[in-house]
Amino acid sequence: MKDSKLKTIKINAAGLKSVGKNAFKGIHKKATISVPKKQLKAYKKLLKGKGQASSVKIK
Repeated sequence: MKDSKLKTIKINAAGLKSVGKNAFKGIHKKATISVPKKQLKAYKKLLKGKGQASSVKIK
C-alpha cells in the first residue's frame, strides 16, 4: 500500500514478532512510528529497513 499522506503510526502490541519486508513502503518521509517504551530498542531493530525512508522516526 502506498500512502504518502500517512504521517503517524501507533503500534500498541507488546509482543510483535515480525514485520513484512515492505510494510511501510510509501509512507510520508517524515512519518513517526510510536511503539511501547519497553520495546523501543527491540522494535527499532525489528522495524529498520521495512520500506520506510531513513528519515522516519521510531519513538
